[in-house]
Amino acid sequence: MTFGSLAFAVALLFLLAVAARFHDLRRQEWIERAMQEAIEPGQRREAFESVELSARENRAVLGGYHRDALRLRDEGRAREAAAEMAEGCSAIEGMAAEFLHLLRRLRELARPLSAIVPLEPIGPRSFGTRELRRGAALGNVVHHLLLSGKERVLWHVRALGLAFRYGVLLLRRSTSRLPARADEWRRIEALVRDLDTIGDESVVAARRILLTLDALDRLALQSLHR
Repeated sequence: MTFGSLAFAVALLFLLAVAARFHDLRRQEWIERAMQEAIEPGQRREAFESVELSARENRAVLGGYHRDALRLRDEGRAREAAAEMAEGCSAIEGMAAEFLHLLRRLRELARPLSAIVPLEPIGPRSFGTRELRRGAALGNVVHHLLLSGKERVLWHVRALGLAFRYGVLLLRRSTSRLPARADEWRRIEALVRDLDTIGDESVVAARRILLTLDALDRLALQSLHR
């Protein structure tokens, strides 16, 4: 081997060693950054429980107004029933801001994740109203156009927020037609169920993101000890 070849080999080994070290440093920085960006486990649990509690409260409050309105309707007190349902709409509209804020927080939690197991999109048959079924069908198309699990989960949570906002709007529209159009009661019942479905799916999404963040912590700790 000539001196030139030996020097070249030594230089190549040196460059490979530097590249390997650089890779290790970048990997270490990524792990540390991921652990810093991730919310503390207790705060994550709090975020998940907040979504769960908000969904439960939405169900209880709107369901209570709806049941009372139906009772009044069945007693022949149509105007009072309409007024009761209108109060229910106002209540859920007031609670919607907090619920939508929590969904946005879920998306922020998921953004730092490099990978996440995707959630199945909500099927159109899960909804009882035509508008939300159409929205779910469109959302499914977008879901399948996205490539990564992370992108799909981010879209899933965003779609839940859009569906909830639209469902509340549709509920207000149907309620505003009472008591003149008694047939709206069936549609209102379907919308109440649809909003419950969105709440349930939001809890499922929150749990998936929480479990993924916990898994990231475990992997990061394992990598640090290698």
